[in-house]
Amino acid sequence: MRTLVFTFGLSLLALGSGAQAAAVTWADGAGTCAGNSPCFTTLAAAVANSGPAPAQVFVFPGTYAESVDLGTMGSALPGGVAGNLSIISVDLSGQPAPGAVVDPGASGGPGTGAALFATGFPGTLLIDGLEVRSPDDSGVSLTGGDQGVRLMRLVASNCVAGNGIVVANQAGVLEVDDSQAVLNFNSGFFLGSETGTVEVNGSSAERNQGPGFTIVANDVVIDGSRADFNGQEGWLVTPFSDGGALTLNGVSAQGNAEDGFFVLALITQGIFSTGTATGLDFRGNGTAGARIFAETLVASQLVAEDNGDSGLFVGGRTVQVSQVEAHRNGDGGLVALAELEVRLDTVSAHDNTGAGVAAGFPGGSNPGGSVFVNAVSADGNTEQGVLAAAATVFASQVTAVGNQTSSGAIVLGGELVEGEFLTAQGNQGVGLFLMGDDLALRDSLSTGNVTGVAAVALRAVIERTNASLNGPGSGNLVDGVGFGVSSRRFEVQDSTSELNEVGWLFFNLGAPLASALEAPVTSPESDLGAFDDAMATILARLQASDGAVLAGPRTILTSRTLSNSVASMVVALPGNDRLRVSCSDFVSNGPSGLELQTDLVVDARYNYWGDANGPTHPGNPAGSGDLVLDGPAGGMGLASWDPFLGVPAAAEDCPAVVQPLEVPVLPRGGLLLLAVLLASAAVVVMRR
Repeated sequence: MRTLVFTFGLSLLALGSGAQAAAVTWADGAGTCAGNSPCFTTLAAAVANSGPAPAQVFVFPGTYAESVDLGTMGSALPGGVAGNLSIISVDLSGQPAPGAVVDPGASGGPGTGAALFATGFPGTLLIDGLEVRSPDDSGVSLTGGDQGVRLMRLVASNCVAGNGIVVANQAGVLEVDDSQAVLNFNSGFFLGSETGTVEVNGSSAERNQGPGFTIVANDVVIDGSRADFNGQEGWLVTPFSDGGALTLNGVSAQGNAEDGFFVLALITQGIFSTGTATGLDFRGNGTAGARIFAETLVASQLVAEDNGDSGLFVGGRTVQVSQVEAHRNGDGGLVALAELEVRLDTVSAHDNTGAGVAAGFPGGSNPGGSVFVNAVSADGNTEQGVLAAAATVFASQVTAVGNQTSSGAIVLGGELVEGEFLTAQGNQGVGLFLMGDDLALRDSLSTGNVTGVAAVALRAVIERTNASLNGPGSGNLVDGVGFGVSSRRFEVQDSTSELNEVGWLFFNLGAPLASALEAPVTSPESDLGAFDDAMATILARLQASDGAVLAGPRTILTSRTLSNSVASMVVALPGNDRLRVSCSDFVSNGPSGLELQTDLVVDARYNYWGDANGPTHPGNPAGSGDLVLDGPAGGMGLASWDPFLGVPAAAEDCPAVVQPLEVPVLPRGGLLLLAVLLASAAVVVMRR
């Protein structure tokens, strides 16, 4: 904390005649000044007779019915000029202590003006321990100066037509310590320094009709201060221009009619170069808990609860936020936007109206930047639990439980998307919805949702992921599906789909089935419309790129499909594509284990079909396992299922090199037309 050095008269007087003591005057309405002199009955007279600088005016307890121009310092002295000045309230013994009140509206006063004011004061100012009031102006009004100002233990109250305290200087450090502004007409504090620093420590603003604190400066430091129950923002902070620093520690705002804390570019559209925030608490504010912006922002230990709009809305070029609790807010828990990078770690966002957490850089024709999300819990929100859109998205240890949107509990979209240790449980839509050119999902779980996993990509990898108990369907083609995968190339390994309606649904990006996966959307009232546009852009780009990417390996290995009620695996890929399913289990699925809905050739060898004698199929009279529904069995396409496994598959059952499958020539017309895909889509609906 930057601190001004002021000379206190009392301490200097104690040094004795050998020290160069500053000039001291005393003000006491009773005219006694505890025996000290020179003693004046008005504060204005004490100021006019103070000097030479540095000078001190000590003010005894009582009410001074005056409006005092501090620029008159030294005006009653021969050759006197204004300079460094301290005005300090003292107790009856003359020791510094609050107790002096300056109120021009008091009996016998002028009935107008600020209690203390100055324009272009030429020296430093210290005002300590006074209470100030005004009937038609601000309690303190200091403007146009270029030297340091320090306000200590001030109380500005009941300024019924102005601000509590106004300091608007061109330069110099402005420091407010242990002061209060209560029940004023406009801002409790209006503090500005065009080229200097504003520091607020241990101070508060309550029940003012405007903002609690309005601060305009390039560098702002706020520590241990609060703004509660004000008629507009709790804190309204604006940089004069680019390049400054915002430092917040132990700052809170509660019950304000608008935002608890708002960083706004009002003057030059500047932005703080750096922002550091620790230990912030915003509760019950009428709009957002806090909106904080800096080019580089690092924030931790944040609480935002029960605010009418977003709990926390942060942004910049790079944003790093950790240890956040954002609950029961009116339009999302935490929104983090950054052009280059967002990092979120250890975030809890529960029971918000809107999304729990939204992160990324969704602007422009395509999302940009990177998002890293770790250790996030987003439960019981009315829209997405976690929503991330950027060029690259990495998510780990993310949990979403009981979110109410149909468009996805955990939604990740970009060019490169990776998710690991994700859990989606009991959500009313898609549990895990991932879209990307290159997509990887590992070690994750989606259970008890309407749809388990929706993966839309040009190239996808799914490993060690389980989808269970998803459904029931309600008309959308992907409802009730454990895994819905639309990708030109994919690899699925060591994953399980069980107790869903349909275990697996594979379809092409250009197929009509893909229309079932609409881009996730937020509510029309949400601040997150840019995310809607970003997700729609990603999905449209993937669909447009579908034909430009060659279909590559599509493999499912060492995976399990168990007890899905409608179908185990439904394949609606183009007939000229290939799919290999090996070393996997199909057990107790009904009515089909593997169902082909196009003229596709599937290599389904080396699988266990729930029966030692293999699958149910016209070509296998002895088999009673799950049904393989291909062309010979009354469906479409051709599945080669022999040889099969007589016991559940193990890794050693998967040959390192599988001999190429001899593909028979399909009858003429085997490649599906669009009409056939439409018909196959209808089959899925009818089978439900």
